[in-house]
Amino acid sequence: MRIAANNFRWALVTSMCTAALLTGCVGLTASQKTAVGRLGEASAKLGPASSAQLALIRDNVIQMNLEALMLQGPGFPSKPGEPPPSIVPSELDKNLSADAVATIGAATNAITAYGEALVALVDDTQSANVKSAAATFASSLRSVPGSRLTTEQATAIGDAVESVGGFLVEAKRKKAVDTLVLNARSSVDSICALLVTTFDPEADKSAGVVLRSAILSVSIPAHRTFAHANTYQKRKEAELGLKLAFDNEVRRTHDLVKVKQAAKAMKSANDALVAAMQDAKWSMDDVLDFSEKVKSLQDAVHRSMNKGS
Repeated sequence: MRIAANNFRWALVTSMCTAALLTGCVGLTASQKTAVGRLGEASAKLGPASSAQLALIRDNVIQMNLEALMLQGPGFPSKPGEPPPSIVPSELDKNLSADAVATIGAATNAITAYGEALVALVDDTQSANVKSAAATFASSLRSVPGSRLTTEQATAIGDAVESVGGFLVEAKRKKAVDTLVLNARSSVDSICALLVTTFDPEADKSAGVVLRSAILSVSIPAHRTFAHANTYQKRKEAELGLKLAFDNEVRRTHDLVKVKQAAKAMKSANDALVAAMQDAKWSMDDVLDFSEKVKSLQDAVHRSMNKGS
């Protein structure tokens, strides 16, 4: 009996050691875990920060168009170099409608879910959180043109995260990370490109150009009102328009650029992560750079919100 018990203990210890050895061999390395975790955290923050910035832009476009309408009146004549009097009360959000914002919102939701899935895969013991984030990522992409996962990609990601948990956890987590990162790469690239274009201060039909148009619409009548006023009270009528134009030009040339830079950095960081998971030559610098740019973007959003913009 004693010999049998000892043999059983020895077999159990041997099995556990073998499992640990196998897990260590096929699991994520320390550097891979760091890369996955840092990129995941930054991605999860980029989504809300970008979404908040877009909401601020839309709110300010509406406010500037309304102020321009109040200053210029319904029959404001255009002069050479001035935009046509196209602002009407029913189109204060012209060129930046709720539907357009919703599409970008789906993209930022997808980026957030992608980051949360990566973080959960390296830090979270609850496999349900991984599955939830992966499902949100896939569903959000359905509302983003050109970024939807193929059936094969969605199935591969779903199967991989479904297997997380149980025996040889580290091996399964490594496989799930590999599958998510590789199959999501094209979608992540598309979303990053969409954010770069949307928040470009000069790109055609971007939020930056819509913002610039609203700035011109309010600054021209505001400057005219100020120039023609001969009393403090009359000049006071131009105050809101002048302030809106100034604050939003700062937003257009500084804050929007931060979103664009962060989106570009995310693509580079995700490329580096793909290389890391494939054991190719890669650098952690891209991931760290992305993390810093997202922090800068968050600071800009917080400043804008604290100003009551």
